[in-house]
Amino acid sequence: MKTDKEMDLLLREALAPREEPDQALQEHLLDEWDRLTRKEYSAKASESLSQEKGGKVIVMKKRKAATMVAAAAACVLAVSVTAVAAVKYLSREEIVQEMNNKRAEDAFESGEVLEINQTKEAGDYRFRLYAVATKEQLAESGLWEESGIGTDAGGTYAVISVERLDGTPMPATSSDEYGNLSFFMSPLIQGLSPWQYNIASMGGGYGDMVKDGMLYRIISCDDIAVFADRELYLCITDTNFYDTAAFDYQEDGTITRNEGYDGINVLFELPIDRSRADEKKAAAYLEGLEQEGNSDSGEESIQEKSPEDSRYNTMMAKILSAEQEKGADISDISEIPTKTLLGYCRLDEASVQTLSVKDGMAEYSYNGGNTSFNVEWLFGREDLVKETLLGASEEGEEVRLRIFEKEADGTVKAMEYVMTEETIAANIP
Repeated sequence: MKTDKEMDLLLREALAPREEPDQALQEHLLDEWDRLTRKEYSAKASESLSQEKGGKVIVMKKRKAATMVAAAAACVLAVSVTAVAAVKYLSREEIVQEMNNKRAEDAFESGEVLEINQTKEAGDYRFRLYAVATKEQLAESGLWEESGIGTDAGGTYAVISVERLDGTPMPATSSDEYGNLSFFMSPLIQGLSPWQYNIASMGGGYGDMVKDGMLYRIISCDDIAVFADRELYLCITDTNFYDTAAFDYQEDGTITRNEGYDGINVLFELPIDRSRADEKKAAAYLEGLEQEGNSDSGEESIQEKSPEDSRYNTMMAKILSAEQEKGADISDISEIPTKTLLGYCRLDEASVQTLSVKDGMAEYSYNGGNTSFNVEWLFGREDLVKETLLGASEEGEEVRLRIFEKEADGTVKAMEYVMTEETIAANIP
């Protein structure tokens, strides 16, 4: 039987660090050590402390930094499970790959990437903004095509994580508890009313993934880099939609946190290279948004938008050919009316939802995807029955079309239709 001294030596050897932790882990553990040993703690103090500790770690000798972090890790683990999450953080690259977001992956590989890696705490949560990627043109709205500027799979993409401060795991996306979570995350632009210009009106959407108790989110919207000569922000609130009480819109167009707000109102700055600004494109984009918001057309045409163009366009080409044989006066897939397109699909009956509208906004969540939008922007101001396609995505051999309807009484419904080679063939004589 081993003596106490022998056991102590064995434990020391087992716990001795084999390699030096990376810089981000060092800063996180040192922050946790300080937080757990101070009686008073605030998000503002944490941010200041993080900067001080980070500076000290940078100038320390490697061995001393590793020793300090090892000691801090041992003590933090002894009194709290929160620090365990530090070793489970996914990298930005891993998040994008595991969420299988091809457009985001392309933007981070070939677009302009702004590495931010900042954390802010509010309420019971810690939010981390990893990075923002911007790529020329618009990802979702198709307004560039209407402006004669051209289109490609560009846009703005941001990678964010959310964790609970007490270490409690975030709920799985399939759980009822997840459905009760509300986090509105959106870019904001100086000089543009934030309640009017945000992810809901700028071709936006997001996807969530929970892994090892961490919630990871990728948000996307139209390319905001054309506004880089203004102050750009990313806001987070614990609401479903933009809350005008959460932030103050100043006379010079800048946006600041409302310090008296009773809730989460985090604000990150996005210092995108100002040389990316393009006044002409910005003006064209705003004009397109205004025209889209004022549109009173009773029927929407589908745009050429999908994460994987090949299968989508192949199916659409077959539908176009079938409609032309029936005598339809159309020459391009973008001219196929939404109602006609749905005749070649089958409805996913489980996806149908009647949406609640609050302060002009509505949100639809299904099959791991979320879409929030301004009802007036989407359907116009007229009381018209209207069907609108607001997204297409691929799942295996299927193309799923996200459809929104407004009925004559103002009721808004959302659903998904499934398009496959079989559903198309079944409707072609």
